[in-house]
Formats: sequence, C-alpha cells, structure tokens
Amino acid sequence: MVNQLSVVQHDFSVRPDSLFNGYDNLRHSIDGSGRLVVTPPGSTAGYWILASKLEYDCSNGGGLSIRCDQTLNAGNGSPETGLQIKIDINNYIYIVKSGSLLRFREKLSGGNNDTSVTYDPVAHRYWRVRGKGNVAYWDTSPDGGNWINQRTKTTLLDLSSMSIEIIVGTLDGGTASIGAAIFDDLNMPHPRSFMAFL
Repeated sequence: MVNQLSVVQHDFSVRPDSLFNGYDNLRHSIDGSGRLVVTPPGSTAGYWILASKLEYDCSNGGGLSIRCDQTLNAGNGSPETGLQIKIDINNYIYIVKSGSLLRFREKLSGGNNDTSVTYDPVAHRYWRVRGKGNVAYWDTSPDGGNWINQRTKTTLLDLSSMSIEIIVGTLDGGTASIGAAIFDDLNMPHPRSFMAFL
C-alpha cells in the first residue's frame, strides 16, 4: 500500500531519521533554530541526499513543500540545492537552485525538460511540487501561504508511487567556499495555506 503524501511532515527540530535514509553526521546537522543544515565539501564532486524510506502517492492533488532559508553558493561545479519526487534516477520531478536560476525540471527516461526563473531568496523561500492525476505542478511562495504556480505540465511519469529526496551537492567540485544549504518546515501546515489544490 502506497502512503499518502499528507502524512509527511517534519520541522527538523531533531534528526529526520524516521522519514529519511542518508543522514551523514559529517555533512548533515540540526542548528540551534531547529533547521536542517547540509554542508558538502565544496572541493569534492558529489551529492548528499536524504532519501525517503517509503514511497508516496503524489498524484492526488496534495503537495510536498519545504522552506529553503539558504542555498549553496554559486560557483564552479554547478552547486545544486533541491527537492524532488522520484521514481528512479532517470524519472523525477525536481525544483533545484543551480547557479542564479531556480529550475523546474521533469526528467523522463533520462531526458531533462526544464523551465526556470531567476532565483529570488525572498520570493522563492518556499518550494512545492505536487501532482493531480497525470499533471505536475511546481510552485513557490515567499511565506508558505501564498503560492505562485511557476510551471504546469502533463507528464508521462507515474506520480502515484514516488520517493522524496532533499538533494545538496555539486556535479564537478572545485568550489571551496560552497557554503551550506539550510532547510526547514517539510510539509508543515501554514496558517494561510487553507487553499484548494488545482
């Protein structure tokens, strides 16, 4: 039985071991404000991924949201900070900050299909991916309550059974001052978020 996405919630006040595999004590930490901090070694290529232990139905109109307080610094090696729902390495829906852009990606059978906007850390503080039937949506919000749809696409991906991943890293390495990515409020309710999904 596939789990409903609505049951996924975490405020990162403690390690998210109940939901995810992949917590690395060298690269993941919880700061004093109860936020998830991911600090990859900038000079080394690789991704530090928290991957959900279960699969979830992402096709029923519900969404997966997260607050991103800080992304990796732009630099050599294409540092990425992202949230995705995934079937496998070649098939997923992804919101990713890369360089100066926030990308809204569908990867289908290994091929990327992207749209993007210039990243604004205030206007794009919250990210959300969601689905209804065979339609995928990528949304952003400044406050977690007022959402702007950035992309809508009919997809051939089966959204009814997907894993969740929080991804931080760099494809090529080479940026010593890569910094850290900071997340909070995974799918946490918001007082102004009482809205009907499309």
